[in-house]
Amino acid sequence: MKALILSELERIWGRKRTGILFILNIVLIFMICAFVNFYKVGFYGPNAYIKLNSLNFSPFVLREGHIILTCIICPIIFIDCLNYEKTSGRFRLYMIRAYDKFEYIVSKWIALSITLFIFVISIFIVSNVFGFTLMPKTEYTELVNVQGEYGLISALLYNIKFYMIEYMILLCILGIASLVSVLVPNAVLAVIATIAVIVGSIYVWDGFSFLLFSTDEIFNALGGINTAQFFISLIGIILITVLSSGLYGKRKGIIFSGKHDKILV
Repeated sequence: MKALILSELERIWGRKRTGILFILNIVLIFMICAFVNFYKVGFYGPNAYIKLNSLNFSPFVLREGHIILTCIICPIIFIDCLNYEKTSGRFRLYMIRAYDKFEYIVSKWIALSITLFIFVISIFIVSNVFGFTLMPKTEYTELVNVQGEYGLISALLYNIKFYMIEYMILLCILGIASLVSVLVPNAVLAVIATIAVIVGSIYVWDGFSFLLFSTDEIFNALGGINTAQFFISLIGIILITVLSSGLYGKRKGIIFSGKHDKILV
C-alpha cells in the first residue's frame, strides 16, 4: 500500500498541471490577501462585519479563496488523478496487473488527501505570514460568533481549527469527484459534472450550502451554532460518496481483484 501511495503522489506532482495549479493557488491567495488588506474589514453576513487584524485575518482570506478551491483547483486535480488511467490509455495495462480490490483506489484517495492538505496548509501559511507582517498588530482580538477577546495562542488555535474544518469540507469534494469519476469516464465532463453537483446541492437542501459557501458554516460551527447538524452532514457526505464510489467501482470492474505484484510507474 505504501508503494502504491508513493507512486500516486509521484504521478500527481509529476504532472505540470498540478504544479501550475499550485502556483496559481499561491498567486491568487496573495491577491486575495492584498484585497482583504485594502479594506481591513471582513464580512460574514449581509450586515455583519468585523475589523481585521493580524490575529483574525487568516479565516477571511480562506473565505474568499474557498470558491477557487471548490470550483477550479480541486475538481481538476481530483478528476485528473482518478481518471488518469483512462485518459492516458493505460487502463488496459493496469487491468493485467493483479492489484488487491481496494488498495488501488484507496491509494488514490490517500494520495489526493495528502495533496489537498498541502494546498490547504500553503494557504494557511501564506495568509498568516501576510497577516502578521502587514495587518495591524494587536495583542487581543474578537472572533466571529465567539464571546470575549482572544490572544495570540487562542486565536491561532481558532484559525487552525477553521482550516481543518475547511480541509474536511474539501474531502467532501474529493468524495463527490470520486463518485462522479466512476459514473462519467470522460475527464472534462467529469470535472463539469463535479462542479454541477457542488452548485446544485444547495438547491437540494440548504444544509449542503457549506460545499459552495463554506466559511459561514465554519464560523457558525466554531461558535456553537448548528454544530451537530453540520458535522453529521460533513461526515455523512464523505462516508457515503467514498463508499459508494468504491462499491460501484468494484461492481463495474474499475477496482481490480487479486494481489498486486509491483507498481507500474
